[in-house]
Amino acid sequence: NDEVLRINHRNHTARQYFDAFALARKIGFPIINTDLIAGLDGDSETSFFKSVDDILSLSPENITVHSLYRKRASDSTMAGEILKTASEKADKMADYSYSSCINSGYQPYYLYRQKGTVGNLENLGYSVKGAFCLYNIAMMEDIATVISCGAGGVTKIYKPQSPKKIVNTDPNYQPVKRFSFYKYPTEYIKYFESIDKMYSKIYEAL
Repeated sequence: NDEVLRINHRNHTARQYFDAFALARKIGFPIINTDLIAGLDGDSETSFFKSVDDILSLSPENITVHSLYRKRASDSTMAGEILKTASEKADKMADYSYSSCINSGYQPYYLYRQKGTVGNLENLGYSVKGAFCLYNIAMMEDIATVISCGAGGVTKIYKPQSPKKIVNTDPNYQPVKRFSFYKYPTEYIKYFESIDKMYSKIYEAL
């Protein structure tokens, strides 16, 4: 819905999305995911239902339905908006997404919840059989290493216990180590010497 995109400061059109999807199919991407957000400002139940139907008509392998999460510093949060109506609307949107995806042959394969979502709803991923998004699963389960570079990046080193050890008795043992970089580019540049040292620690942790 172009009006919903405009209200939520997304600088693309619905037509551009469909063109991009068609191009990805033409190029030959075997698995395509589409994200939807339930509870966006300006979105109605009728409009969201149409979005779900239009997405399903394309038959993407993965569909992820997020519940709107308002950050503490967002305009709507700072304005103190009452979220009851938005919560009721999002609840119906999530229900419609679930029934529509199930009836179209998709199955839920991962779920996660963020604190502060509209209606206290979860984010739910759907997939056709055999096309689960392994990245989503690995991220939710913390079972993969992710190397991140640049401002705001978070590197995550995953080192499982040795198969020779049934139980690791070290109370400080952590299978996942995280390294967070400075959030803003100005800080990243200003304190690059400490960033360089952090890269050395990441290399040692691998």
